[in-house]
Amino acid sequence: MELGTIIIGLIIIALCAAPFIFMARGRKRKQKELLNKLKSIAQSNNTDIGNFDFGPGFVVGLSSAKNYILFYKKKSEQDIEKCIPVDNLRKCEVKETKQRIRSKKGTEGIIDKLELVLYPKDQSAAPNSFEFYNSDDFLQLNGELQLAKKWNGIVKEAMEFHKS
Repeated sequence: MELGTIIIGLIIIALCAAPFIFMARGRKRKQKELLNKLKSIAQSNNTDIGNFDFGPGFVVGLSSAKNYILFYKKKSEQDIEKCIPVDNLRKCEVKETKQRIRSKKGTEGIIDKLELVLYPKDQSAAPNSFEFYNSDDFLQLNGELQLAKKWNGIVKEAMEFHKS
């Protein structure tokens, strides 16, 4: 009788834990795919990855020599691959595009799009942007704002490293 209860209990625990295990495996597999894509971008530019972070559907990285910023985002219509030389950058900033919504408390700004914008030294050239968040893709932010601010600091640090 006790053995049957133990077996049933173990089966119930396994059934409850299975979705979490499969989700973690799926996330790790997706992150591995993203990292492999970023590594291939780095190899095609004769560099390697020193520092990287994952976001929902994208990966951003810095070469170990701090001379390239790499970005890969998997989109349904077209993948985005970017490799930007740090020594060609003038400025870096986080750009928040907000949508104003009226509520009982007044007007509130809701982030519609979040980008890390890299401005080249050549002011006639268009800036490069890494899209960290778009409300068309996801309903709410999930750490992208903190990640964008972190990478803003990393890029600025790499720019200072190459100035000296």
